Amino acid sequence: MLFRKSMSGVRELSGRKPVVRKIFNCFTSSPSSESFSLDAVLTDACKRVNISIPSSSKEIAGYKWWEKLCRACAEKPSTSYYGRAMLRQTLVRALSERLAVDEVFRLNGHEIEKEDIIEPLVVMGLPRCNGHQAAHVLSRSGIFLAFKQSDTFAPSLLLDVERRDAFYRRFKWFSFIFPDFSCVRTINPNQIDDDLTLQLMCPESYAWGFLHGLDEYLLECLQEDQTPVYRHLRRMCQLFQWYRRCGHFSECVLRDINPINNPIEEQKYGSKSPLLKAQWLLFCPFAILSIESLHEAFPDMKLIWVHRALSQCIPSLCSSLAIHNSLYTGRSPSDSQLVTLGDKVLGTFGSGTEYAIDYLADFDKNRMVHWSNRDVKRHTTRLATKTLDYFGIEVDRYRRMQMINGQTEYIEVFRPLHDARMPYFGLHDGVVSEVFESYIYQFEEFAYENRFGVTIEDYQPLATPADQQSLGSLRVNGGDQPSFPSFADGQPMDGHFLQEGKGFK
Repeated sequence: MLFRKSMSGVRELSGRKPVVRKIFNCFTSSPSSESFSLDAVLTDACKRVNISIPSSSKEIAGYKWWEKLCRACAEKPSTSYYGRAMLRQTLVRALSERLAVDEVFRLNGHEIEKEDIIEPLVVMGLPRCNGHQAAHVLSRSGIFLAFKQSDTFAPSLLLDVERRDAFYRRFKWFSFIFPDFSCVRTINPNQIDDDLTLQLMCPESYAWGFLHGLDEYLLECLQEDQTPVYRHLRRMCQLFQWYRRCGHFSECVLRDINPINNPIEEQKYGSKSPLLKAQWLLFCPFAILSIESLHEAFPDMKLIWVHRALSQCIPSLCSSLAIHNSLYTGRSPSDSQLVTLGDKVLGTFGSGTEYAIDYLADFDKNRMVHWSNRDVKRHTTRLATKTLDYFGIEVDRYRRMQMINGQTEYIEVFRPLHDARMPYFGLHDGVVSEVFESYIYQFEEFAYENRFGVTIEDYQPLATPADQQSLGSLRVNGGDQPSFPSFADGQPMDGHFLQEGKGFK
């Protein structure tokens, strides 16, 4: 822990900048506004992936949205030459990967589209919940197919080694240039990634507006249907499943040991049962904003909704978005910008959460579970084993050992804490309670920690004292039945409020 900062984040963005960043900024020329035009970006994108340049930019799919996005990126204010160049580089890479993937489908689409995406397991929740740790531990079991960070960065490259090399070339100096970014994400090519990098290949995605601070462009995207974004995600699943059939895509397992016909390894790990069919594991942080589009793209999906206390989750989300935006602006956000960010997050995710709760009320309860953020941090493997058993997925001893190793691996990585507090963003408990009223009404156990003393009148919680017994992973109802139909009835609730009798306080 020597020389490691215990706190980092929004408050320290205006502090002394690393020497490496100053050097890169001095030797980087600022891109002109003309270089952000769609024709210039399209030319560089085609050269990057070695595709013939179309005669007109209007020939590409989603031409109007790409043009709006290029204009929004050109108008984004920035004091950092390197940040502005990185924004253009991100734009070029997103367009080039989209064109390259479309070219792969044009050449091999008749084979790729035969791949069936069967019952994918989707981890969702408010961004900055511990859904990434849950997805990471599940992916280490080797039961699921999952996108690694190197896969989402360069999905058009066929060979796994080429994708990894491209990732290393791009992020070689990243941790030295932006040390504060380790609050938000650990750069690791072997770690499971969310779907946001793949969503950048679709210009109408919310990811462009949120992660790059394009507020006016985000307002236009919020009025747009997100179904094409998640259809594109399904196409990417088909593409990588085809890569796996060709032998160029592997599971998120660091050291795959096959104990068959090896008595020593079989004694240590147990027998490893072969997989008859591979299911996808997807981590979708923004799925809560467009759950209907996700369900339309994956009609047979299974859901894990990870909950975190709103008093921690909302400011952490605001802080991470501010750090994302500072990569491209080169300066710390002002007080007014932080307050605006708080309003934007509160309005967008408040209404999105309310709609998701209403929509999932009719969702098949046998295909959905809720995880507590406390449980994810403390005993992810036990919770994952119960959930997979509930979904009818058998986990042998070998794969359980791999999940335990993945949980240890995730916890051991040093992550600086956010300097995220509600007053930074003009928020307080009363405002959050008012906006997320429906969320608190359904998930009162998860919405606030007890120390805030938030109580709800005339509310029957999901786990009354008579319901403290648990039978496996299923809840046993007591004598006091809720007077209203609950959104979470019949679902395995393995939260901390059910485990207090077992010593998990």
